[in-house]
Amino acid sequence: MDKHAEPSGESPVINVSNLEKRYGSGESEVTAVDDVSFSIEKGTVIGLLGPNGAGKTTTIKMILNLVKPSSGEVEIEGADPQSESESVYRDVAALLEGARNAYWQLTLRDNLHFFSGLNGFEYDEERATEIISEVGLSEKSGEPIRNFSRGMKQKAAFACALIQKPSVLFLDEPTLGLDVEAAQNLRRIIKELAEEDRTVIISSHNMDLIQDICDRAIIMSDGRVIADDEVQNLIHVFNTKRYRFSVSGAFGSEIRNALAEFQTNDFEETEDGVKFEVLLGADENFYPLIDRLREAGAIVENVDSLDDDLEKAFVRAVDESTESEPRGVVQ
Repeated sequence: MDKHAEPSGESPVINVSNLEKRYGSGESEVTAVDDVSFSIEKGTVIGLLGPNGAGKTTTIKMILNLVKPSSGEVEIEGADPQSESESVYRDVAALLEGARNAYWQLTLRDNLHFFSGLNGFEYDEERATEIISEVGLSEKSGEPIRNFSRGMKQKAAFACALIQKPSVLFLDEPTLGLDVEAAQNLRRIIKELAEEDRTVIISSHNMDLIQDICDRAIIMSDGRVIADDEVQNLIHVFNTKRYRFSVSGAFGSEIRNALAEFQTNDFEETEDGVKFEVLLGADENFYPLIDRLREAGAIVENVDSLDDDLEKAFVRAVDESTESEPRGVVQ
């Protein structure tokens, strides 16, 4: 598993080098981010993953210059955001989880007017109307955001980020509060942003979202980067294979005893036998498993290969990291 994916050769739009954030001192010192380094290429969609407390939000806030690093460097388009924040962040926007990303006393359209001017752009009424329609709030554009539901507030925050015409967009848990249709619409918009050569960084627990739209995933645990690679490489890097068996002619207890040496779970009794899942460490284990079933008097009716997914790859990566060096950190 490549913990530091190789850049494409083009200058990265974001470069994070040896970033650290510590709180407190002495015995009470807590490390939130521990020597994190990665680069992000222009026009890519990156997933930043990790369990609660992994350091994802702190890392994003340090990149956005909302939290000062204890050490390390951040560059956006080759510039230092701490010393050149005004120019650097003219083309950067963010939707932060749990934050008021819009002014609730103002209407959505007024918010778009404000955020458009915040970065020095002339307000474009036609573009604002288009964005409002894209996020599905056309009928609510004249209402104060304080009257919006949670999902509507999330859509409004996304609209406020889009109106700033960012070349780099940070999205922290962007699908929270969204229904299925709205979440699908958000995916479509993000894909279109990437096609326009914009860069999107998504921090989310929604593995389907990450797997569907991200080019690459950076997995953090205990404040460190534990995996950094293309999404498909992270999925297929694990050699384990999952299968769903349907067998007849034997009882569940007989099957369990026969397969004691294998990792089996999710047993389901049927009229003729039993169904179960098995996790195999290598392909050569498949045929010994079949032999054990036959010895138990079971007839294999059907076998389905269950494709692995990013969520399971993520869980395994975090588990391996935690087992090797568990440490408490803050988010």
